[in-house]
Amino acid sequence: MLEEEVIVKSAKNSNESLLIINTLIMIAMPALLFGGNCNVAAGLFIALGIVAPLNVLNYKRTWVDARAHTNLFYTIALAPCIISFAVAAFGIIDSPFWESDIGSRGYLSLQPARAGIIVSGALSSMGALMPELATISAAACALSLFFVTESRYIIRRIFFFASLFAAAIAVFGFIYSALESIPRFMLPSFGRNAFGTFSDASQWSAFAILWLGASMTVAAYSSQRFRIFTYLYSLKFFSFSISVLLFLSVIFCGKPIDKIFAMVLTAFGCAVLFFDTIPTRANMTRHWTSKYIHGKYKKMRLSVPAIFYALISVFLFAWAASMLVGSAKNPQERVIATDGAEGAVSFAERMAVYEDCKPLLDMKPIFGWGTGSFTNVFAFKQGADLGDAPYATPFSDLLQKLVENGYFGLILTFLTPAFLFLRWLYKRDFSLSGSIIFMSAGLTLVLGVFDSPFQSLAVFVSFWVIMVAAFKWDDCDTR
Repeated sequence: MLEEEVIVKSAKNSNESLLIINTLIMIAMPALLFGGNCNVAAGLFIALGIVAPLNVLNYKRTWVDARAHTNLFYTIALAPCIISFAVAAFGIIDSPFWESDIGSRGYLSLQPARAGIIVSGALSSMGALMPELATISAAACALSLFFVTESRYIIRRIFFFASLFAAAIAVFGFIYSALESIPRFMLPSFGRNAFGTFSDASQWSAFAILWLGASMTVAAYSSQRFRIFTYLYSLKFFSFSISVLLFLSVIFCGKPIDKIFAMVLTAFGCAVLFFDTIPTRANMTRHWTSKYIHGKYKKMRLSVPAIFYALISVFLFAWAASMLVGSAKNPQERVIATDGAEGAVSFAERMAVYEDCKPLLDMKPIFGWGTGSFTNVFAFKQGADLGDAPYATPFSDLLQKLVENGYFGLILTFLTPAFLFLRWLYKRDFSLSGSIIFMSAGLTLVLGVFDSPFQSLAVFVSFWVIMVAAFKWDDCDTR
């Protein structure tokens, strides 16, 4: 569907307006505060999490067209997150650590056999509960989008302003990096591997990939302007420019895998734009420009935008393929500059971390060691080859989830997304623009297997919003 076919170009009730504002604040606030990697950001994020449930309750109470059992289904969708919080709260009662006195000193030992099935290896109760509360807040915000709105207009508006905000951070990151390169020009540091307002450039790359896909979706969903001057003033061109800016930021500071994923996503988005703008009679009619199709010269001239998108798509696919081949041939390409215990973390060091995590998985496979416990419990299994500094992450969100919450926690995490996915398949209503959203969410999910982007609250809530929007997009009205 196109911009001209949108019947309603405004929020139909106050709940949709609040949904837009709340979602944008939930995304922007942690992004501005070091990507959410600070206690202040987490506290504010959790506090704002109450807005979305209240908005859903008010929507059902005040909007006459609200679907029956909205509150019930919303609660059921949030239930896995609530259960995960309850498990974490129950685990606080029991600790896997035991203190022994040897001489005048006290020593801690890891003895899971002397503890219960559900434990918590976090240093404090807040350390165990705050990540769970943040998860509930992110899910509540994203799922409110699924239940409150039935309009693509609302989703597109969220996508446009959030991607515009991400582009502003990218511009700031480029300017800040340029100023830092000037000799004797002293600036405060956001971190030794920072970009923009994010303390970790790899987390910024994941954030940029998510909103790169969103801006590409807005570009694909907007009407094509076949004349150059009208195109330069169109939403399609503006959204495409945002995509290019976010893409360049990933190329500038991302790891090899981040760059490859950004190339693939941008190439796929350009391919969708290509198929949408080929000056065939069907496309021209859809774009309300069929009057321009008469004459071979005009038709050839109108092919320029499609050719432009096609060339970009082919170039980026080829570039990504060459990087994959080069990475396979040259192991040095797989060195990932992660802000870890001792600076850059190589592929071999990553594999050593994975190996040292296996005993932890074997000892607590079902419920894990408790949310926020990785650093503490891994210290007892960390090999000498990894040094003596504690590791805050195993450089894999998937592995950290298994260590901290076990297979039960992993199942809870995917329960609601799996239900939404099955519902989406049952509807059998797919679109090319919607496929871009799915690809951006899917690529970020894959990054979570090989890296730790979801340790950033900004990435985490953005992923939830884009994932839920992907399931809702093809189920929406075109209003």
